[in-house]
Amino acid sequence: MPLAFLRHCAAALTLASLALAAAAQYPSRPVTIVVPFPPGGSQDVIARAIANQMQQSMKQSVVVENRPGAGGNIGAQAVARAAPDGHMVLAGGAAISMTAHLQKGASFDPAKELVGTSLITAGPFVLVAHPSAPFQTLEQFIAYARANPGKVNYGSQGPGSVPHLAMEYFRSLAKVDLVHVPYKGAAPNVQAVLAGEVPVTIESAVATTQHIRAGKLRPLAVTFKEPLEAFPDVPPIAKVLPGYELAGWQGLFVPAATPPDVRARLSEEIHKAVRSAEVSKLLRELNTQVRLTTPQETDAWVRSEYTKWGKVIADNRITAE
Repeated sequence: MPLAFLRHCAAALTLASLALAAAAQYPSRPVTIVVPFPPGGSQDVIARAIANQMQQSMKQSVVVENRPGAGGNIGAQAVARAAPDGHMVLAGGAAISMTAHLQKGASFDPAKELVGTSLITAGPFVLVAHPSAPFQTLEQFIAYARANPGKVNYGSQGPGSVPHLAMEYFRSLAKVDLVHVPYKGAAPNVQAVLAGEVPVTIESAVATTQHIRAGKLRPLAVTFKEPLEAFPDVPPIAKVLPGYELAGWQGLFVPAATPPDVRARLSEEIHKAVRSAEVSKLLRELNTQVRLTTPQETDAWVRSEYTKWGKVIADNRITAE
């Protein structure tokens, strides 16, 4: 047997042994969960609650770090290019399955450079308006926008964000001319509608529910195909625009080369955290739905969403501008 081949096998076995040893010792130092958006949004709130539970279970410090910018790409890229040992984790969401379709020629593709540990939630978004807006229903909003082309603004979390794509998808199907006003994250976007800076946006049920219940935001429609239990009288967008559907989801992701044992350990710890009394209570209060998955199921979900949104973006000529 050639000596070079034996050396190659020995090197491969050494690397495998080191990976297994690292996995067995995981975590060997503090774990950082990167939230690629500013504080205050749904991903940030949920990530912090989960980090607190994981820290207690893993007997190791688990901290949350906000790295906003570029529709979540700055934080996602930092995690993708970190050491693949599970000590830097991304609190990612639907943007992972959308971003690569929007940034042609970009050097970073989160759908390829990140792998999943587990989904955490899968919930709807809500089309909301300021109470002073001159429309009270979805049909009235569409009619008003058609009668005032280029004069109705909508807010988003920034170019290429899920609310941006959700509104552009809506705009395309409704055949209305809306003006995009980007903000830096979910909290500033919601605050802009609360303050009347923009009349309307699509945001997560997590970010909008408390304001809807307080009468500070008017819900026009939901992005699921069925009404929400919390708002049974608010219709789905698909009732007026057939085919429209958007699920907002969150999960934790690691660099693509992370050992399977580390991914499995993280998945196990996430499941324990989400099932804890504290996190379960928070998720109920935020009106979001728990969806726990294995690492393999998480990857399959992202691939499915990646295919779906690639078609939506191409068919509707949606851009990140």
